[in-house]
Amino acid sequence: MIPLRLALLPLLVAAFLALTTRAAPAQEDPVETRLAAFFQALQDGTETPEKTFSTLLTGSPLAEKEEDVKKLVEQYTAFDRTYGPFVANEKLSVKPVGSSVIVTRYLFKAQKFPLAWHFVFYRPNPTGMWVLISLKLDTRIDQLGG
Repeated sequence: MIPLRLALLPLLVAAFLALTTRAAPAQEDPVETRLAAFFQALQDGTETPEKTFSTLLTGSPLAEKEEDVKKLVEQYTAFDRTYGPFVANEKLSVKPVGSSVIVTRYLFKAQKFPLAWHFVFYRPNPTGMWVLISLKLDTRIDQLGG
């Protein structure tokens, strides 16, 4: 028969290791961080929609299409006036396409109606920055399930 002290030794060692060993911190997802900052800026309303979209589009080829950006801001502003202010957002999906493309969808919850946001990010090489290459706003919520 094994003495009680020896039988408990493995449990004590495991408990000690569990308490003293720290897991390596998770790497921050740059795409998620960028989108969280975007939605937070929209919710706070501390900057204009133009500035918020401009920040999101930093480094993006979409930023060069000034008329399209202007229409996007107008579309968002009209949505805000019609459906009320931003309440919350919810990540619906993140789908990697290979190692260079990420397609993500968010539900933007306003007081009266939700809006779907579709983002596509591209990174030409593993050490490069993720660049937003497509952004769409959509009120066709019924199509999110399919």
